[in-house]
Amino acid sequence: MDELKYKILKAIEGSEKLNSTLLGVEQLLYHNALEEIVEEDLAANISFSRGGRGNPILVAYTNGARVTSKGRAYIKGFETN
Repeated sequence: MDELKYKILKAIEGSEKLNSTLLGVEQLLYHNALEEIVEEDLAANISFSRGGRGNPILVAYTNGARVTSKGRAYIKGFETN
């Protein structure tokens, strides 16, 4: 999951289009990674539309997302390892 979070943060940092297909991962994994990124305050301006049994993420909105200072530190730490 760490590598996926890194790829997502790099895409946000580069203002690249972002979705599970472009990253080559299943949508559930993509949504889980985005949720962790938000919970860990690695990026801002990411929101979700939820619904159904168990309240899963149906759609992730990343337009206008930006990497936070914690996110930049995460990227730097990932790149130095």
